[in-house]
Amino acid sequence: MKGFIPDPLHPAIAHFPIAFLLLGILLAILSLFVYRKQLLILSFTLSLLGTGAAYYAQKTGDDAADAFLKEYPEATPTIDVHCAWGDLTWKVAAIFTFSCLLVAILSRKPGKASNIFWTLNLLVALILLYFVYNTAHTGSYMVYHHAVKIAPELKISKPLFVK
Repeated sequence: MKGFIPDPLHPAIAHFPIAFLLLGILLAILSLFVYRKQLLILSFTLSLLGTGAAYYAQKTGDDAADAFLKEYPEATPTIDVHCAWGDLTWKVAAIFTFSCLLVAILSRKPGKASNIFWTLNLLVALILLYFVYNTAHTGSYMVYHHAVKIAPELKISKPLFVK
């Protein structure tokens, strides 16, 4: 069954965290307006799957980067930026997953503590949305600018707190 598993694996894996995390964020935000315990559980489940997929995408990206750089050595700065965003994305996703779990647990007892965790969960969700966007954007820029050569030159940068 040669050819069943793509090589490099990263492009096939990279879309799962985007989908899972965006759906988890959407459900977390929706649960603020329409309280359903199932929304909280589903948001946690999707964010857990998204975190695992993001971690795996980051690990497969290390292998894919070497292969990509052999073909397109001029892409080194872009890959460095994409790797920095990807590494931070799975870490922020893990924090979001934990906050979804806390909200799901604490939502049984409405009160001040529950409201604080709802607010923190929303804040982490918005931060994660920013990280997912930048990771996806730098990845697509790498493909469409360096490989396919249809995207114009853009200025992309690493997160401010990454060297």
